[in-house]
Amino acid sequence: MVEVTVTHLAPLVEAVQSVDAGWLSALGGGFPSAVVDDDVEAMTDAGLLAVNEALAGLGRRVQALQARIAHGISRRSARELGSDGLARKAGFRSAE
Repeated sequence: MVEVTVTHLAPLVEAVQSVDAGWLSALGGGFPSAVVDDDVEAMTDAGLLAVNEALAGLGRRVQALQARIAHGISRRSARELGSDGLARKAGFRSAE
C-alpha cells in the first residue's frame, strides 16, 4: 500500500490500485509479463473491458485534478498582473 501525504492525491492512488487489481484479474490467474502487449493479448475479453474502464476512471481523476491546477495557473497569470503574473514570469505571454 502506498502512503499518501497529500490527501488530494489519495483518489489517484486508489484508482491506480484499481487498475493494478483489474489488470491481474484480467489475466485470468496468469502472471503479468514485462511486455504490455503480451499482457493485453493474454487478458480475457471481460478483463480487457474492465481494465479499460479502470484506466478511464484514473484518467478522469487526473484530468479533474489537472483542471484545478490549470485554473490556479490561469488565476495567477491574469492580464492585470502584467509582468508579475505567473505565465509572464515563466516566459510565456499568457497561461494558454
